[in-house]
Amino acid sequence: MLSQADHCVKCGLCLPHCPTYRLTSDEGDSPRGRIALMQALAEGTIQSPRAGFHLQRCLGCRSCETACPSGVKYGAMLDATRELLLQESGNEAGLNWLATNAYKPWGRHILRAYQKSGLRHLARTVGGTRFRRLDQLLPPVESDASSREVYPAAGKTRGRVGLFTGCVSRLTDKTAIEGAITTLTLLGIEVIVPRTQACCGAVQLHSGNTTKNSQLTENNRQAFSRWELDAILTLASGCGGHLLEQQQGGSLDTAPIKEFSQFIMQLPWVEELNFQPTAQRIMLHTPCSLKNVQRCPDEPFRMLNLIPGIQIEPLPDTGCCGGAGTYMLNQPEMADRLRSPMIELIAKTKPDFVATSNTGCALHLRAGLVEAGITIPVVHPTEIIARQLPIEAGN
Repeated sequence: MLSQADHCVKCGLCLPHCPTYRLTSDEGDSPRGRIALMQALAEGTIQSPRAGFHLQRCLGCRSCETACPSGVKYGAMLDATRELLLQESGNEAGLNWLATNAYKPWGRHILRAYQKSGLRHLARTVGGTRFRRLDQLLPPVESDASSREVYPAAGKTRGRVGLFTGCVSRLTDKTAIEGAITTLTLLGIEVIVPRTQACCGAVQLHSGNTTKNSQLTENNRQAFSRWELDAILTLASGCGGHLLEQQQGGSLDTAPIKEFSQFIMQLPWVEELNFQPTAQRIMLHTPCSLKNVQRCPDEPFRMLNLIPGIQIEPLPDTGCCGGAGTYMLNQPEMADRLRSPMIELIAKTKPDFVATSNTGCALHLRAGLVEAGITIPVVHPTEIIARQLPIEAGN
């Protein structure tokens, strides 16, 4: 961590790209200010709670990395520092338990029962602020999206991929997962959805729990290594970016990690699918993890543009939406302030749908629209693609 910190020359080119610095104009909320705090904490020269305050207010959006002329690996430094802070406080134990267990099959059944019973009203009344916040973010919990492991290609088999469904996506993105499987199989791709796959580990790593992250990474390595795959596809860019970096670091020795639309647009025969035309207006949000970690921000736009007549308007870049994994729970005031300009733009534009490629962003944007009384659906680009598949596909 200290060697990386030494690479930072404090030039300040990252400052205009940092959403929290743009919001507060506080040097402690800037990348170079936080790097100085990381150095001081690692060297033991400060033990101020205020240092932890500024570091925990970081979104981890990694926009600063794309602007840095010195190539400072800010994200890795932040994770190492949060591990140090976790060792000192242990405050994330409950949140890590929730991220690990709430989205398992038994957790899904409990959550569905909770949402349909009087317990929800009681819990909202007596629960703490963070619990009520989590409850507001959760859409109606759906049944499990996938009960099979193998989905054969329609017609001639042209490839085989694994589909990473993760934890939160498996809970909230049933339609996106099913749409991805349908689209891939129509393109001649056999889809494998390993039952033993687990959470990607991003929440644990970014909270400082490197041990749990390593365990989950190994679990997923074993789950996908059972199959000979051309690629492992992700639908949530937060998961995809995390898995990609675990692979680049050597701990996830599997088939290449690719974002769904990235893989689709690399298929030479993708245009063989004669999508039904539509005049729907789509406002497309680009998640930070898709832009700054997976580095394929244009692929969802290109994929949606395969649909004749569709009108796609990129959501103007006002900075991070504020979702950022558990940030919307840990830093609700900052998260809502960061989201506010996007909600205003959506309200002004009035699209038919808002589309985003990350589950956390979708939850946060959807909650903001509901709070503002705006009834515009927030969907995954894959859902839009699946709706416009040829009629003969049987959708």
